Amino acid sequence: MRPTTIMLALVVAALAAGCVAWDEEAAEMRADNVARRASYMEEAEINSILRERTVYPYYFYQRTHHLTGLGKRNLSILGAYYSNYPGPLNIRRGGASEDLYEARVAAVRDHFREWNIEIEEIPIEDGFPGGEGMPSERVYEMLQEDAELEAPDTGMGGG
Repeated sequence: MRPTTIMLALVVAALAAGCVAWDEEAAEMRADNVARRASYMEEAEINSILRERTVYPYYFYQRTHHLTGLGKRNLSILGAYYSNYPGPLNIRRGGASEDLYEARVAAVRDHFREWNIEIEEIPIEDGFPGGEGMPSERVYEMLQEDAELEAPDTGMGGG
């Protein structure tokens, strides 16, 4: 073999080894970024569950009072929070009959008992997620009072 060929082979081998090291480092960085993103997403999801403090009809299997996996998971998040900070809870009735709605309320109360929560400290109603909000008349007044405020873009068009 000629010296030029040997030298070229050594350069290619060195570059290839560097590429392998870079690929391993890039894979580690990607895995770290994916884990961080998942952590941030989970925290945002937990915060939204706590902010809404609402049990939706899709937390239950259709036409039953049995909780789905998602319902159990989200009620566990609420249960952990309410065990330290009791407060109101909304259980949306949706199209459920009175009997089914009462059975769903009982199922939620049973789930909270597993967290040693004093059920009497949790007012339950069929209310809006996150509270009553603000009357539209007051929003209109605020917009009229402060010219710098703008109504949020709802994507519904201007009429």
